[in-house]
This record gives sequence, C-alpha cells and structure tokens, in this order.
Amino acid sequence: MLSCHPLLPVTNFRLFSNRRCFSFGIGEGASTSLIKGIARASGGAAEFITGNERIQSKALRALKRSLQPVVEGVSLSWDLPAGLSAKMLSPEPTVIFRGQRLIVYAQLTGTMPPAEATGKVCLKYTLQGTQFENQVAFSLQPKSDAK
Repeated sequence: MLSCHPLLPVTNFRLFSNRRCFSFGIGEGASTSLIKGIARASGGAAEFITGNERIQSKALRALKRSLQPVVEGVSLSWDLPAGLSAKMLSPEPTVIFRGQRLIVYAQLTGTMPPAEATGKVCLKYTLQGTQFENQVAFSLQPKSDAK
C-alpha cells in the first residue's frame, strides 16, 4: 500500500536515495503512467495485476527484486559519424534488475556517410559500487537480402 501527500511530486521520491518503491496497479483502471512513474522515480519496479491474475506471483517477484542488488546509474552514449545523431524513442532506464532485459529504441537522424560507416553505443552502469561499461559497434549500412 502506498500513501502519498497529493502535492508531493513523484520526482521527490529520489530524496530517499536508499529507498525503492515497488508499485502495484490493480485492476483495469490502474493508471499506467502513475504506477510506472512512481517505480521509475524511486528506482523500483512496477507490477500490474488485471483480470484473473494472481497477486502472489507479482508480489513475490517484487520481493525478490527488492532483496537483490540493483544496477544503477544507467546511461547510454553514442559515438556516430559527423552529421548523425541519436534520438531516444524510449525512456532511458534508470535501474535494471537481474534477469531483466534492456530494450532501447533510438532513431538516427542526419546525413548518412557516403561510404561504409559504423557507429557505437556505450552502456555505463554501477553495480554494488563498481562501475561497468559495455560497448556495441554496429554498421550504419543496411544489409542486403541474402536469399
């Protein structure tokens, strides 16, 4: 159960930096943006229970996540040829839990280089006080259909 003062902005949950909120949306009328916003702002996770779903499995998943170390300080940086930029189409994640997939959508805009070119995206994060960095290189040229 979550009780909030109606004037407290969701972003102020980060004032309690060592607290995470795992929010539940119960029923078809639950506000997706509110439930996800509370979880995102506090570094927790959101669960939705609709129809005939059982609350026990969702509550157990939230409990397991609350007991594990969390990946924090997640950031993405792009290394692209001059004239190109990346626009994020999905919100950047703030935390990642064990077993959770990270799917990011971005749109590249600008002028494509005339020759073969590559780009790189770098994911930086912190886990239990240790900083990590993963980099992925990708081709900017479309692949031909090999039939």
